[in-house]
Amino acid sequence: MKIKQTLQIIWSKISGRPINEKLGFSCCFCNTSIMSFDRYPADLNITVNIDKPKEQQHDQFFFCHAECFKKRLHSNIKELFVLDNVSKQK
Repeated sequence: MKIKQTLQIIWSKISGRPINEKLGFSCCFCNTSIMSFDRYPADLNITVNIDKPKEQQHDQFFFCHAECFKKRLHSNIKELFVLDNVSKQK
């Protein structure tokens, strides 16, 4: 099961709300709520000390709308294959 689906189920059980409501997260770029029906709700993982051994690396997750992330990428980055793969599955 994907992380997003797991978070939706957990949030639904904790909040008593249906999955199609707010997930309880805000986008780290636009600061608006992320809804389960938003197009491509995403999480963004940042790892620091990638040049060090695993035990010295640290991770943190942020939640965002995929479109907000895409808007902030440098113009040299032309494609996001993860979004391409999702849209091909529909």
